[in-house]
Amino acid sequence: MAPITLYTASTPNGQKAAIIFEELKAAYPPTVFPDYVVRPIKMSANEQKEDWFLKINPNGRIPAISDGNRGDFKVFESAAIILYLTQQYDKEFKLGFDPGG
Repeated sequence: MAPITLYTASTPNGQKAAIIFEELKAAYPPTVFPDYVVRPIKMSANEQKEDWFLKINPNGRIPAISDGNRGDFKVFESAAIILYLTQQYDKEFKLGFDPGG
């Protein structure tokens, strides 16, 4: 499986996204939940407003992810990232709940 890239900084919203990655990593083997790479964003240098990052998140905010297993599918905003990761990778509902049951 291709890694998922987490673009983040040490902020409360960035930490929420990092926590769900660690929880999924602990709950599932690498064949179910892929490895991930953290790409730190230097907010003091306004890196989140650079053109390359705005292609990932047009709002220019962190966190954001790029899922290499789904054609570099991009997701941004911490709640959306948590929802996406649990819907895509938490198939046994170890961290979330079954929306159909």
